[in-house]
Amino acid sequence: MNKLSLESINIKDKSIQINFSVSGDESWTKLFIAPYTFTAEYDVDISTIPLSVAMIPFVANFLPMVWLCDAEMYIPDIDKAYYDSIPEFKKGLVNMHPKFQFGGKVIAQKITENHSEVPAEKSALFFSGGVDATNTLIAHVDERPIMITLWGADMPVDNSEGWQTIYNQVANASRVFDLELQIVKTSFKSVLNLEGLNSIVERKEFGNNWYEHFQHGIAFFGQVAPLAYKIGLKTIYIASSYSPEDVGKYICGSDPTIDNFTRFVETSVVHDSYAVNRQEKIKNICDYRKKSGIASPLRVCWKSKGGVNCCDCEKCFRTIIGIIVEGENPIDYGFPYFNDSVRQKMMYDLQKKYKIKFHSVHYKPIQAALQKKYTYKDCPDDLKWLYKTKLVTHSSEFFRAYGFASKTAHKILSAVHLDPTKK
Repeated sequence: MNKLSLESINIKDKSIQINFSVSGDESWTKLFIAPYTFTAEYDVDISTIPLSVAMIPFVANFLPMVWLCDAEMYIPDIDKAYYDSIPEFKKGLVNMHPKFQFGGKVIAQKITENHSEVPAEKSALFFSGGVDATNTLIAHVDERPIMITLWGADMPVDNSEGWQTIYNQVANASRVFDLELQIVKTSFKSVLNLEGLNSIVERKEFGNNWYEHFQHGIAFFGQVAPLAYKIGLKTIYIASSYSPEDVGKYICGSDPTIDNFTRFVETSVVHDSYAVNRQEKIKNICDYRKKSGIASPLRVCWKSKGGVNCCDCEKCFRTIIGIIVEGENPIDYGFPYFNDSVRQKMMYDLQKKYKIKFHSVHYKPIQAALQKKYTYKDCPDDLKWLYKTKLVTHSSEFFRAYGFASKTAHKILSAVHLDPTKK
């Protein structure tokens, strides 16, 4: 039997350190990075949080592994609200991956009901600086939400230089919007053998991204549970990456069928702006800047290791062209290297180098916005190719190969609990 057992926990000042052991098949034990220590650090003193709450970051991080490897996780205590929600959000992940078997279980010596240290009245949102997160920030800015950024998600905990760039960006956004910023530094990815995990879920139909397809949402929320307990969070928003029109075309560990069923202490998670596609989010961001004069530079690049948009990868291009379609200058939105030569190269690369990326998930909304804004005659000359390009739509065989459950099942699950704040 594959086992994961907590050996010791130290809750001190602003940090949690958990030492654990693993045993069982080599295929299981090799998925962890020695010396088997999980850490999470916060900006507030969490030394008074209950053990049952301190366990959540640890449990959440390893749950998908336990299920997929049919393992047992042994812990001394767990928050009741979180424990009760596990089978609910597990259904979303199972539904998303019908080709995999989900077994395993969490064995807790004690299950404890908790209430926040202060009244649970505040809201918060995960903020990375990307299009999705910035749209969610704008959508809820009147609530004065607390901005939360995880160090250890996009930037490894051992990359201080890259993290400083990211921190400067999110800290600037918090100043621009006059909102509180909380940083959570977590080893939730660095304790895992991601290469090994990628290999066990690898399928030619949809790649091998363990973090994106299995760990993302569940692990993310768990990291902030101690903070939520300490400062009294009622709602935590996480920005959607997709919209209903994309159902059947993606696999993501953060999804309404998962996120909206997650609870801990007195906090609920909301998968935000799911009904809005990416281009509509870009329009919202551009419109907000035009109306308020407030602009927060976007951080979207998946190529740059230093945290600055490179203006030379498909993700940067996709965002830049979306901004151009809305009639705005990408330089004003965090793309400092953008100029005429970059624009010319972008148009060429999007047509030639990245043509395989032209499918409805990413580019159909951009094309639709372009066609709505311009007639073909009035369209900028270097965008006419996009105006008339026949975008590739994945075949039904592709959808089935992807392993994602039917649209009907997804609608049923997500509709049951679209917004936990409105029960």
